[in-house]
Amino acid sequence: QTVSVAKGGITTTLNARTSILAAANPLLGRYDTKKSAEQNINLPTALLSRFDMTYLLLDSADEDRDRKLAEHVAYVHMHGKHPELSTEPYPPQLMRRYISLCKQKEPFV
Repeated sequence: QTVSVAKGGITTTLNARTSILAAANPLLGRYDTKKSAEQNINLPTALLSRFDMTYLLLDSADEDRDRKLAEHVAYVHMHGKHPELSTEPYPPQLMRRYISLCKQKEPFV
């Protein structure tokens, strides 16, 4: 089996053994919780049914958080570096231990 992908004027066919990660923005720019995912994304159900898994990531509107994110992005673009941290980052040893423990888990669906 194959999957055809068209993006930016380029069309290609991929073998089915290829993993495919797709993303879609909601129709009209904002997700309507009163509508189904198919209606929000405006893709036919037949196309969405070809994916083994579908995850929905919603960004809830939060003016304060959105402002802080916009200020951070603007700072990085204006100064070419990240702003100074107000807290200490986790030590690399702790992060390695955490990742090691995560790798031991075997999730199931």
